[in-house]
Amino acid sequence: MLRALAALAVVVGHSVQQGFGEAIAPSLFGRLAWWLGQWGVTLFFVLSGFCIHLPHARRLVADAEAGVDWRRFLRRRAFRLLPPHYVSMAVAAVAGCFIQTNLIGAPTLRNVAAHVFMLHTFFGPAMYYSINGVFWSIAIEVHFYMAYPLYLGMRQLVGTFVVPAVLLAVGLLIYGVSRFAFEGDARFVVQHLFLVTWWQWGLGVLLADLHARGSSWLSPAFRFPGALGLYSVISLVLAWTDVTVLRLHVNAWVLPLVCFFLLGASISRERIRIRFLEHLGTASYSLYLIHPVALASLVVLRGRLSDAGMAILCIVASVIFALAFFQFVERHFIPRRTNSAAPQRATGPVS
Repeated sequence: MLRALAALAVVVGHSVQQGFGEAIAPSLFGRLAWWLGQWGVTLFFVLSGFCIHLPHARRLVADAEAGVDWRRFLRRRAFRLLPPHYVSMAVAAVAGCFIQTNLIGAPTLRNVAAHVFMLHTFFGPAMYYSINGVFWSIAIEVHFYMAYPLYLGMRQLVGTFVVPAVLLAVGLLIYGVSRFAFEGDARFVVQHLFLVTWWQWGLGVLLADLHARGSSWLSPAFRFPGALGLYSVISLVLAWTDVTVLRLHVNAWVLPLVCFFLLGASISRERIRIRFLEHLGTASYSLYLIHPVALASLVVLRGRLSDAGMAILCIVASVIFALAFFQFVERHFIPRRTNSAAPQRATGPVS
C-alpha cells in the first residue's frame, strides 16, 4: 500500500503544479504539494533497498554463507524493469513530438540513446529531465542494482549498520565538494550522481536485515502505538521547514531517515487492507512512468477549468492511464509468485 501512496504523492504533486501553476509554490498548500514529489521518490528509494535485499537477508538468516546468483538477479531485474520503461519511453517520445510540458520534452536521437542505456543522469538538466521528467529516478534505480554487489561487499567488510552511515558521509562529501569545485552543468551532474542518494537505498537494505532477523534494538521505535501516524506527519511537516547549513537544505537529508522509520513502522504493524490502494500499488510502476503523458494530454484544458478542477482531473486521468498501461504492458513482465521470488516484486516504483 505504501507503493501506491508514494506513487500517488508524486502524481498529486505534479497535478497540482500543472493545475495551479508555479504561483502556488510559496503558499503552505503549495509547499506541501511540491514536497510530495520528493517525499514519494525518497520513499521509493528506501522501499527499493528493502524489497531488493529482503530475499537475500532471509537466506542469510538461514545460512550465513549464502550468496547471490548475480546473473539470475540481473536478468530478473532487467526483465521486470526495462520493457515497461522502454514502452513508456516510446509513448512519451511520441507525445513529446506534439506537445511539450514541464515533464514531457521533444525526443532527439541523442537523448533517446542516453535513456536506452540509462546514461542520461550523467548529463546536465536538459538531458537529465529529457523525454519524460521522471525517468531520472529509473536510471538511478538501475545504478543501485548494478552497485548492489559492491554494497554487499562493504556490508561484509564493515558491518550492517556502518555501510549506510559511510554512504551518507560519501553523499554529503560529494554534494558539499561540488558546491565549491564545480559550476553549472558539472555541478548539477555531480550532485545528482547515484552516489549522493545511495545511502537512502542503503537504509532500506538495513531495514530488510533487521526485519529478516525479527528483532533489534530499533524495534521499539517501529512498534509503539501511533508510530506510523507520527512518522507520516513528520515526513510531511518537513515540507514547511527549510533549515540550511552551509547551503545544504537539511530537510531533504532528514526525510530519508523519517521514511526509514515510516517503512519500519508500516511493516511492523498488522496490515491494513484497502483494495483500491493494493491494486494501485501493484500498478504503481505504471502510474509513475505514464502519468506525465496523462498530464500532457490535458494541458490544452488549462484555463478552461478551475485550478482545483484541473488538478483533480489530472489525478484521475493519471490513474486511468496507469491502469490501462498496466493491463496492456506491465503485467506481462511481472514474474509469477513463488516463495523465493515474491518479496522481490516491489522495487521502489517497480511493483
